[in-house]
Amino acid sequence: MKANENFELSEKMKCFLLTLIIGFLSAFVFEGKVFSQDAIPLDITKNEIVLKSAHLTYGRGALSSGADMVLDFSWDKNRILFLKANNDRALVNIGKGFGNFKTILTIGVFKNVPCTALMLKYNSKFINLLSWNGIGFGKDAKLTGPGVTPRFFFSYQEVNVAFGKNYAGYAFMYKTVDPVNHFVFYRRSIPINKQADFTFETTYNYRERIPMFIIGYKHIFATK
Repeated sequence: MKANENFELSEKMKCFLLTLIIGFLSAFVFEGKVFSQDAIPLDITKNEIVLKSAHLTYGRGALSSGADMVLDFSWDKNRILFLKANNDRALVNIGKGFGNFKTILTIGVFKNVPCTALMLKYNSKFINLLSWNGIGFGKDAKLTGPGVTPRFFFSYQEVNVAFGKNYAGYAFMYKTVDPVNHFVFYRRSIPINKQADFTFETTYNYRERIPMFIIGYKHIFATK
C-alpha cells in the first residue's frame, strides 16, 4: 500500500515539474525575456496579446487539484484572456471588462468531456464576487464520458474580502449530481521581488471535513 502511495506522489510531482516547464517555455515563446529584471510595460493601444503572468500551483482547493497552471494574457484595456490547465482539464477563458464587472466565456475539456461555462466577476478594492456556471456534453449525468447531450456540470459561487494581499472568503459549489459543498478559505500573496510572488491558500472542505492546502509561484512578465 505504501509503495502505491509513493508511486502516486511521484507521478504527481512529475506532472508538477512538467507544468513548470510548460509554463516557462510558454513565457519564453510569448515574451522572449523570461528572466529580465524588470517587467515589460505594455502599450494597450496596440491590441497585442502578450503574456502578462504565469501562476503555477500544487495542492488541492475548491477549484483545483494536483499541479495547476494559469497563464494570464494582456490584450487591450477591456479584453480578458487566460488559460487554466491541469491533469483533468484545459480551459480557455475569454471575456470583456466593464469597469469593476467582467463577463468571461469558458470553453474547454474536463476529463475528455467538452464543456462550456459563463463566469461573472465583480472586483473592487475590498470585496470580490465570482459566479461561474457551466454545462458539459456527457453521456450521463456524472459526465463519465463525452456525449452530445448538454448536462449540468457545475455552479460555483464565491465572495471574498481583500485586505492588502490577503483574501478571506466563503464559497459553495454544486457539481454534476453531487450535493452542494461549502468552503471557507484564506489566500495570501507574498512578494518575492517586483516580478514574483509566493502564494498560499488554505481551504476547509465542509463535506469531507478536511483542510486543503495550495502553494504556488506567480511570475509577472508584463505590466500595464
